[in-house]
Amino acid sequence: MHEPTTGELSRSLADAKTDFRERSAALSARIDTMTPLALYQAHVEGARREHDELAADIAALSARLDAEREQRENAERQRAADRRMTLTAIFTALLAPLALMLLQFYVISRGRA
Repeated sequence: MHEPTTGELSRSLADAKTDFRERSAALSARIDTMTPLALYQAHVEGARREHDELAADIAALSARLDAEREQRENAERQRAADRRMTLTAIFTALLAPLALMLLQFYVISRGRA
């Protein structure tokens, strides 16, 4: 087996030292480009506020849709009540007098017999 010489060890240490410096510089550059904690927290807080605002908007829209649906249902119930009242009025205006007239004829005919 081959034992490294002092010169080879020296070159290997120099290469390792250079490699370490390059990696350290690259890491420093990456750390410098990272977002500061305060900026990150501000971004998270802004996102949270935006989320809360959207949730409030959704709740308001949901309430408005519920109110509109209730109004439509009330209008439909009112139309049904109006139809029943109209049918009752038609019955009262047309069929009730006819029934009374038939009852009178019956009473008159029973009186002559």
